[in-house]
Amino acid sequence: MKRYNIITIACGIFIAYMVGTLVWISSYSVLVADDFSHGLTVGAFNEPFIPYLFASFRFVRKVFFEITGAYFTMFIQALFSPINHYGLSQLRVVMAFNSSLFFLSLFIIFFTTIKKYAIKNLAVSMILLSTIVFSICGYQTYPEVFFWFSGATGYSFPLSMLLIALAGVINLDKSKKNIHFAIALLFGICAMGGNLTVSGTGCYVLLIIIVYLGILNKKFPIKHTIVFFVWFICALINATSPGQFNRKSMLDDSGIQVGTAIINSLFMARARFIELLNYNYLLMLMLVFLCGIIIGSKKSYFRIVDLLFSFVGMLTPVVTIFPYTLGTNGTQVPDRCGFVMDVAIILASINVVFILGTLVSNKVNTSIRILTGCAIVIFMVIYCKYDGYGLSDFKTYELSSQQIYDDIYRNHYYNHVEFYDWVRSQKGQDVVVTPEHCPYGIDNVYNLYLFVNSDEWVNNCVAQYCGVKSIRVDYD
Repeated sequence: MKRYNIITIACGIFIAYMVGTLVWISSYSVLVADDFSHGLTVGAFNEPFIPYLFASFRFVRKVFFEITGAYFTMFIQALFSPINHYGLSQLRVVMAFNSSLFFLSLFIIFFTTIKKYAIKNLAVSMILLSTIVFSICGYQTYPEVFFWFSGATGYSFPLSMLLIALAGVINLDKSKKNIHFAIALLFGICAMGGNLTVSGTGCYVLLIIIVYLGILNKKFPIKHTIVFFVWFICALINATSPGQFNRKSMLDDSGIQVGTAIINSLFMARARFIELLNYNYLLMLMLVFLCGIIIGSKKSYFRIVDLLFSFVGMLTPVVTIFPYTLGTNGTQVPDRCGFVMDVAIILASINVVFILGTLVSNKVNTSIRILTGCAIVIFMVIYCKYDGYGLSDFKTYELSSQQIYDDIYRNHYYNHVEFYDWVRSQKGQDVVVTPEHCPYGIDNVYNLYLFVNSDEWVNNCVAQYCGVKSIRVDYD
């Protein structure tokens, strides 16, 4: 028992270190690109809450017909917009909240699922959670999600809403309380109003759950089906808005090519999974399989039908990226879309491997189980030696060490504070930014960018925000 307590505490500390570091460093985010243009389009600055709330609604209506149908994304983009209120100091709070909310929602869906699986071994649960958090924090920093306000409102906030909504869905069939139904509906409606990568992911996962429960119980679950139709209608409103079609025509005028989009989605999901494996994600999966072997030695938790539907869940990242490929005909995954895909891949693959491990453990005797466990441990030790992934590749360690020893991210943030103060000191003038004034770009975060041509839209937006006639860079 004491051994399990030590494992639980160690995993808890490790998780706290990874999450805490990302929340801490993300609080040093800076304003970039769309952060300016959207705030300027809202047009209300430092107004009382109620008038500003109406200005946010007007902004949503405007972009719904002109740019995008992502009603929830655009609403919180306007409501929390830093440039309309307290600037960079507000951005720090919002971005720290964004990171905290994502991991909180991840913990909620994880422990809801663990409870649904009736797994009471806390040590194993914490190991599983550690592998999930490590797989999200250890390989990439996702600058366009955790370090960019517009990316956070489009992807991270809606994904957090979706995870909470799915937790409500999981609890629907075992609870007569309407609170879970309300959570599934309310948070789901918000999620469906995010980027379509999130909307598509949510509808697909909920559809899997409905079909699974229908086959298992020989009747379709009424509440789940109601929630699905509400989500689907909201996602449809988002996808078929005039703004989405306007954006499609601006990005690509070749028309809608469903077949090409499906093929591209399959290849992009495969490439993303391989990219994870090129780190040490296979080691994480082996650890999860070992947890399944340990858990399965005690009792039978799953059936073959559970494994089959978990494999269907492996197609989730394909569905995730499909709206992007359909809308842009793109074949390269943007960082912000990659984040949603990676979360889908990680949760789906860990679920498959864990269920597979328990089923294998159920089918073999104790000696085979021990031999299998030993073989996995030996493989993991050898893999650690030759996988090429070391401490210097661990992104959480990189972020924390760079901040503690060199104060990189804090200095980067305050360089931007000084930059905007310097630009504002030249109100009404044509500002030329030379290297000694321009904030330097650094790795792992999303950086401010300006162009040599003062007529570029980013330059115009920064100029309007700072109250100068124009702004351009000159590095000659």
